[in-house]
Amino acid sequence: KQKIWVLTESGNLVKYDNVKETRIVYDLPKLLGLKKEIPLRTIVQDAKGNFWIGTWGYGIIVFNADSLKVTQIKADEKIEGGLKSNLI
Repeated sequence: KQKIWVLTESGNLVKYDNVKETRIVYDLPKLLGLKKEIPLRTIVQDAKGNFWIGTWGYGIIVFNADSLKVTQIKADEKIEGGLKSNLI
């Protein structure tokens, strides 16, 4: 594909379009209503176009660039089979 997705240390997801020579920055902390940076660690895109982003201390962030929908999944010991830690 002509698009490259990059995570930044400050918690942004950046889309580079090589064909259009454009760059779009998605401020994930702001989209989640947070006022601080989120240390992003890993990223994978599923078949529906959602990005699953592992964080250091904030669990998993699921982001859809088309709808700008952001969901945060955090560890909860009460949920059987759920995340055991927010360090992903």
